[in-house]
Amino acid sequence: MRITDACVARGLLSRVRAAGDWYREHLLAELCSPDVSHEWLWSLHPDKGDALSPDDYVAAARLRLGAAGPTEAVPCACCGNAVIGPTGLHALLCARGPSTRGHNAIRDELYAVASSLDATSEREPGGLIPSHPGLRPADLLTGASGLSGRLVALDVGVCCPAAAGAGADCVEAMRRRKVHRMEPFAAELENGGIMYKPIVFSCFGRPHADAKKLIQGFARWLARRPGTEAAVEERRLAARIGLQVWRRAARMVRRCLPSAADDAAEEDPAAYEHAVLWRVGHPATVEPELGA
Repeated sequence: MRITDACVARGLLSRVRAAGDWYREHLLAELCSPDVSHEWLWSLHPDKGDALSPDDYVAAARLRLGAAGPTEAVPCACCGNAVIGPTGLHALLCARGPSTRGHNAIRDELYAVASSLDATSEREPGGLIPSHPGLRPADLLTGASGLSGRLVALDVGVCCPAAAGAGADCVEAMRRRKVHRMEPFAAELENGGIMYKPIVFSCFGRPHADAKKLIQGFARWLARRPGTEAAVEERRLAARIGLQVWRRAARMVRRCLPSAADDAAEEDPAAYEHAVLWRVGHPATVEPELGA
């Protein structure tokens, strides 16, 4: 079946390339990555673990098929300055509120594991940079990452292949820009015994190599306690993170659809702290737009 699936995927990829459909080309390339978890598709009952709500599941499944938007292009219900077409791609570049909340959900999944392995793990750690004590350069500080024998400041990022500056590999582009942004403070972090490490995922769940190493490192630590296999723990953690990535994407799509215009309960993204917005940035770019 794996061989059959690979042949079908190659055929679909050749077809969309011939048609010049770059969006579905990127989508297929992301979904065909061996590092992407598809477990959320089969997590259907909340009593058997975390699962998407019915509305989120439908939106995520349609997005996976490249048909998340309306049949005809309509004005975006979130920004009102652009249109959202049949693919729903605009939503992944627009809905800042669901984007930030989805980012925080991924951070919380990583924190839940890190804190169970290292009780000193911190969310939104401050005071890491002596010259800028109020600056919080990372989402999570832990000594149980498996990436290094010292403390690691993990900076979570989620990016879209169609975002400005994404290039040929959106996750690598975001990693480089995050590292570049922290270069002025690299020496201070090094002197404090802290390694800065961006942990980046695409909006379709593909992890950067460093993110995959982090998941594998956590899995090795988790497998030591109950005596399970590291591969099993890695699959479970990847599935939990993948579900949060797709929940984020689904809610971004739902926020931009016309039916979301009357959703008065939608949280104002301006209410988020400056430190969080600085790291997360706008979904339309791989580079956070706010200054230090």
